[in-house]
Amino acid sequence: MERIEPALLLTSVPTRTVALGTVGTVVAGIAVPLSLPAVCFAAGLAVGHQSLLGLITVLLAGFGGVALAALVGVTLSLGRELAALRSPRIRRYRTLLYAAGFAALVTAWFVLASGAVGLDRLVSWLPVVPITWIADLGLLGLTGSEPVGRRPIGALCLFGVGLPLCTAVAIRLADRIWHTDPVGSGTVHRSRSLLGPGLATWLFGRWVSRPVLAVARKRWLQERRVPRGLLTAGYMLLILPIVYLPLLAAGEILAATPILLAFVLAVGTGLAFGLELLSVEYPALPLTLSAASSRQFVRGTVLAGTAVGAPVTVAITAVAGVGSPLGSLEAALTALATVPLCLCGVTVAAAIGMDVSYRDFRPVPIPFVATTVYSETGRRSFLKLAVVMTLVGLVCLPALTGYLSPVNVPLSTGLGVSIPTVRLLSLVGTVALAIAVSAVSYRRAVRAFEEYTIP
Repeated sequence: MERIEPALLLTSVPTRTVALGTVGTVVAGIAVPLSLPAVCFAAGLAVGHQSLLGLITVLLAGFGGVALAALVGVTLSLGRELAALRSPRIRRYRTLLYAAGFAALVTAWFVLASGAVGLDRLVSWLPVVPITWIADLGLLGLTGSEPVGRRPIGALCLFGVGLPLCTAVAIRLADRIWHTDPVGSGTVHRSRSLLGPGLATWLFGRWVSRPVLAVARKRWLQERRVPRGLLTAGYMLLILPIVYLPLLAAGEILAATPILLAFVLAVGTGLAFGLELLSVEYPALPLTLSAASSRQFVRGTVLAGTAVGAPVTVAITAVAGVGSPLGSLEAALTALATVPLCLCGVTVAAAIGMDVSYRDFRPVPIPFVATTVYSETGRRSFLKLAVVMTLVGLVCLPALTGYLSPVNVPLSTGLGVSIPTVRLLSLVGTVALAIAVSAVSYRRAVRAFEEYTIP
């Protein structure tokens, strides 16, 4: 929308003309590249069925469906922009709407793949879905197709009503966007005290020093303004198959599922708060290096990540443990043991994230957000991500192997103890290893901060 220079165009032509041209450009940009494949496909079907009418109906359905989908997309996009202009809260948190939509799609796919909703039931819903009406319209003119029914006629009515309606709504929304000033908020969001009273002071004020708490509150504020940590943690979606593929194969929640979830969430917490601990400070990094001591900075970063990630990890693993073969006490202990794993994830990521040169920071656009931040780019950044996953995975390995039946059954027989005892011993080993690795990583991060120099 910004690339068409609306402020310049609106001084020479009417708003309706600019909006209609914008809508037409979007529709043409999608339809024109598909024209040749669509014509070839329709011609092939028409020749194969020896029906000239089939060529017309297939092209009508194809181009009509593409135009309607493009107009619906443009209308929804303009509605989102207008809502952001009218609401400061939506303008700030609209990134989370993308994340929520993606999560909803992943959940729907998981429900379908798990068989919770049968395919026969899904197929029974298809006749009422408008997209199937368009498919029936395309098949209408082919030889051997069914007589004209309600669905092809419904598709024609959908085109006849939907295309002009979406065009009119899009023009109206564009007009309001171009002539509406952003609504400000009555609450001051850009400036807030990092030392004043608040929930963080009430929760942690008696346990940590004010400089450490100030570092943590600053990190939370940075994440609230630009959720780059949440988007960085999105890389954990790449390893989610290690959680749901065993579930799909077994058809039930396994004993090892809470450990797998704990691993994913612990690494996600580390990536969100630990890996970018210097890049988020880039605009004021010289001040940060001189204003906070190494221990205060690292402790504040660890507190920020653990305080956010640990409750979420405990809650999710507890829910998974209730539905697993684990007993109530064993599920509770497993959930509580994820707190050291989150601590380990943040400290390991912080130690690895400190290994970056000031010259390696480059401006990088944040997906879904009109914001540019500084971050390390290239293969080295992805290598660090892989190292964090590997190290946290090695920490979780004792508990994971102890929770697997092919391992804990022979061990319980050989040692003469129960299977829950074997699982708890493996969990204790993982907790001890997480604490040890956290201590080593913490010292390394502190030393790296002390030795960090700006050329």
